[in-house]
Amino acid sequence: MQQQKPMKIWYLIKKKQKVVSDRLYIGQFEDALGEGLTEVCQELDLERPVILLKHERELAQFNRAVFHKRDFIGDFQYDALEVECVAEKEKD
Repeated sequence: MQQQKPMKIWYLIKKKQKVVSDRLYIGQFEDALGEGLTEVCQELDLERPVILLKHERELAQFNRAVFHKRDFIGDFQYDALEVECVAEKEKD
């Protein structure tokens, strides 16, 4: 089994279509909605959103998932939390 290379996973907090805060996590694709999301939410003092099948499908298809206010059980003072996975380009 081949080891996957780590990728960059961006977490963007948006309000009124502007980036309020962002964090970069280096890890595996599988970490985007798991360990990476948990770590970033703790760092930003945010409640972790509810992950739905919709978010998993978006991430698998488009390398991007968006969490809105309705995806948080508690108070979320922003409009969205976006997760975007960016694969490292291989050097020649």
